[in-house]
Amino acid sequence: MEQPKNIGTRKDLVLYRLQTAKEDLKSARILLEAEEYRGANNRSYYAVFRNRVKNILHFKKKIVIINPVI
Repeated sequence: MEQPKNIGTRKDLVLYRLQTAKEDLKSARILLEAEEYRGANNRSYYAVFRNRVKNILHFKKKIVIINPVI
């Protein structure tokens, strides 16, 4: 799915993020069935990430970035 080129509403962005999260989860399931674990893990990560971004946008919460000490 391509990201819309025009500027839309917050709702449009939330719906776009939800759709891409669903697509990533579908891809993760296919990769898992094919025993492609790294790819499945990657797609699962992005499904969760995009869903979280969707929730932040939907509920208008601030994003807090925590820098871990390495």
